[in-house]
Amino acid sequence: MNPMTRTCAALCAALAAACGGGGDPPMPDAGAPPAARLVILDPPSDSIGLPFGGTVALRVRYERDEGAPIAGGVVHFAFADGPVDDPAGAALSASEATTDAGGIARVDLVAGAARTSFRVRATADYAQPVTFYVQVSDEGFTALELVTAHEGWRDPATFARVQVRVYRRATATCADIDPDAPPESEFPPRAMTSFGAVAAYTNLSALEPYTVIAWGEMPAGARAAYGCAAIAAAQVPPGPRARAVLAVADRPLALPAGPVALEAALDLTPVDAAARAAGATRPWDVLACPAGPAQLAIDCALDAAVSDPDAAADCAVDADAATAPLAEAIEALREPADASGCRPAAGLDGDVLAAMAGGPWPVGAALDALVAARTEAATALTLRSELTAVQPRAVRHRLVSIGRDGFSLALGDTPRPIVDRSPIAVAVDGAAGAVAVAPHAFSLRVGSASYAAFAALGLEPAGLGPRAGDLGTALAESIAAGGEVGCAALSALACEPAGQPDGCLDGGCAQAAAMLDDALHAWWRFADGADDDFAVEGDVPFADDGDDLIVDRLGAPAGAWSVTFTLADGSEVGAVAPFSPAP
Repeated sequence: MNPMTRTCAALCAALAAACGGGGDPPMPDAGAPPAARLVILDPPSDSIGLPFGGTVALRVRYERDEGAPIAGGVVHFAFADGPVDDPAGAALSASEATTDAGGIARVDLVAGAARTSFRVRATADYAQPVTFYVQVSDEGFTALELVTAHEGWRDPATFARVQVRVYRRATATCADIDPDAPPESEFPPRAMTSFGAVAAYTNLSALEPYTVIAWGEMPAGARAAYGCAAIAAAQVPPGPRARAVLAVADRPLALPAGPVALEAALDLTPVDAAARAAGATRPWDVLACPAGPAQLAIDCALDAAVSDPDAAADCAVDADAATAPLAEAIEALREPADASGCRPAAGLDGDVLAAMAGGPWPVGAALDALVAARTEAATALTLRSELTAVQPRAVRHRLVSIGRDGFSLALGDTPRPIVDRSPIAVAVDGAAGAVAVAPHAFSLRVGSASYAAFAALGLEPAGLGPRAGDLGTALAESIAAGGEVGCAALSALACEPAGQPDGCLDGGCAQAAAMLDDALHAWWRFADGADDDFAVEGDVPFADDGDDLIVDRLGAPAGAWSVTFTLADGSEVGAVAPFSPAP
């Protein structure tokens, strides 16, 4: 019977498998685990040190999975031919051996006369190969105990295992090794279930420098922590057992390759408050009063008629002009303003308001809706942007659109100079679970964006879309009385009751209409800064759901930008802009 037949017969008998007529044993199903195994025996163990010309018996046990020996089986022995293998004159007494009654096969290995390292592999049918790691030296040998110590934010208990490898310095250095694809080692691999356990190596060539690495694996296999260290030749003298602690630090996370869309809620209340403090919202504040459009028309016409022409036109009569006969006569027809500056819809203001019912300016509920639309657009918008990794520690931040419910403005389609910034430095903080994004700025022109939203959601529904450029003129044209329209109608309602000449407000009203054409836009123009008027920075939360070192959910849970708006007068206002992943 030839050796292969003996092997098959022995294995079939050992596995109690049908061998029909003395043929080969049946192969296990595809994907099934091996039906047998090889076990390296001690002595010599898997790590062997030999002097020049030294000899050792390489012994393995061939057995079934449950441990029963396989007698009469053939085990093959051969030098490995990897990049770390150089037998340098070593020889095996045979290339195969037959197992005895205890399942043991052995061959003798004789070392050459040169310092080297190599591996010998033993193979047998249906079993995974096993490897002997051999060092040959004339300087003696030593043992090394490596203790891994975890460093970083991850919970050490979340790691499934810790792997350790040792290399001769001539084979690999820390700078050479890719943590995700370390090279083959001349020494046995060691695996532990936790950090702090000892990885023991015996028979390392003494007085030789080494490189040691370790990594922590997550349950899914990602190498989430890594460490490498150089051990000098003097640290491994012959004889004594050396001990070293290897720090294994959490590896940084990588940002996702594709863009991540975020939606930020811009609270523009501080911007609107600054505009109000500068007087830029006064016409709209008056329009919110009970007699809104009528009060505004009278205030502005009277201011233009009696105040110093060189004074700023603000629809408020100067103190020096308040005693002018025209000012006093018109004031006598009006009810006093309250603490907020609003007059009731009574007296002259009530008469003018009633005369404006035909438009084009809205009154009543329609006016309330128009004023509310301006307030909403001026105080809150939603900004959509995208973060994209462009370097390991840098991102591109692109502003995509801005708007609110019912309106969206694509910023890339506008003439804004800068709506795309790259690269922006980032720092991935695993302990905090956030990506810190460095300060950067854009040309947002938030005032123009607010106006675009107001035009779509306020002016158009109110029928004032076509009159957006001359809202003040449209306001004056809304007054109709005594067969007159516009400024003449305002004079008809005010001048005779005040005991003033006909047309007493015609000139002031015309000036006021032109002034209001601009003043009704002052609120949003004040909010537009020059150059880069919108600065952003902040921490973007993330999650690494797959424990694969790649951020899976950037911006989840919600985070917040710290933003700064630069206004038309150069002043700055800050705000917090909460954000979350865009739908």
